Amino acid sequence: MKTLITLLAACFAGTAIAQQPAANQTGEKTLIAAPARAQDETQSAGPKVRAITTFVRIDREHYRAQLLNAANMLRGARTRFQKDGWEVEFMRITTQPFPEYVNGLSHDQALSFLMEMDALAEKEDFLLAIGPAMSRDRDDPAMMDLLGELLSKARVINATALIAGEDGIYWKVVRAAARMVKHIEDHSPESQGNFSFTAAAMMPEYAPC
Repeated sequence: MKTLITLLAACFAGTAIAQQPAANQTGEKTLIAAPARAQDETQSAGPKVRAITTFVRIDREHYRAQLLNAANMLRGARTRFQKDGWEVEFMRITTQPFPEYVNGLSHDQALSFLMEMDALAEKEDFLLAIGPAMSRDRDDPAMMDLLGELLSKARVINATALIAGEDGIYWKVVRAAARMVKHIEDHSPESQGNFSFTAAAMMPEYAPC
C-alpha cells in the first residue's frame, strides 16, 4: 500500500531550506527538506535541528513495514543534514489520531498493539507521536483512559488531547485529560509518563506533535 510521507525539518527561524525530490522504498516521490549550505564554510557546525519528522497514515495490518520504511528514510535524511554540519537531535514519526487505527479492537488488544509500536520505535531509535486521544467533546473518553494506561508503560510514544478550538473550550476533554494525568501520576514511575502527554489547543492538522 502506498504511503505519502512528508518530511519536515524543525530549524531555527530564518534558515534557508532547499527542497529536493527523493524516492522512498515504494518508488514514490517525496520532498526531503535539506538545509542550504552555510555561507561561511569556516563555521564548524550549523544550527541544531530539534527533530526531523515524517507523517505516516498507519494501516494496522502493515504498520511495521510503514514505520520501518519511514525510519529508513529519516536516517538517510539525518545523514544528509549531518554531512552539511548540522546536528540532528531526534527523528520522529507522527501518525493520524490513534483512535482511528485501534478502532474495532478491545481495550486489551489496543493496548497491546500500541505497546508493540512503542517497542518498535524504541528499537529503531525514533520518537513516535500518535496524535490526540480526543479532539472534540463528542469523542470517546475511553480513548483517554487507554492512553493513560499506555503512557504509564510506554518508553517513547507521546500523544496529545485537544482541549480547545475555534469553537471554544472542550470541557469533556479537559475533564478526561485531568483524570488521565492523575492515573499516570499514580501508575508511572515518578510520574514520568506525563512528560509524554500534551494538552493542546488550536492545533492545526499535520502539526508534528
